[in-house]
Amino acid sequence: MQREKTAARTYARLTMYACRRLFWWYNSVMESFRHNLSPVEVKKFLKTAADLIENLAMRYVHKINTACPRCGQRQLCYGAAVSYFSSSFDKTTHEIIVCLHCGYRDLVTLTTCERL
Repeated sequence: MQREKTAARTYARLTMYACRRLFWWYNSVMESFRHNLSPVEVKKFLKTAADLIENLAMRYVHKINTACPRCGQRQLCYGAAVSYFSSSFDKTTHEIIVCLHCGYRDLVTLTTCERL
């Protein structure tokens, strides 16, 4: 009985430690999120690209003065993200392109030197 309680306490401590580390990592990634969008545009970008960025941590998003390939409006956003499954969190692994006007979106996986 005592051994089971000790094992349960140890498991609880390890779980709490893992949760704290994950929370710290998530906050450090999201604090460095850079953008030149208004709050409404950030929300629209995140809603439009939600299913594309499910397993990605966004590093930055910038509105660029380039026409959208679908609608021709100049509301194209270019972003970079890091995969949660990447071996190194300081390297960009994906590029995301989203049009805030028509909802066009594109996800590009970057090939790094490590993968070649």
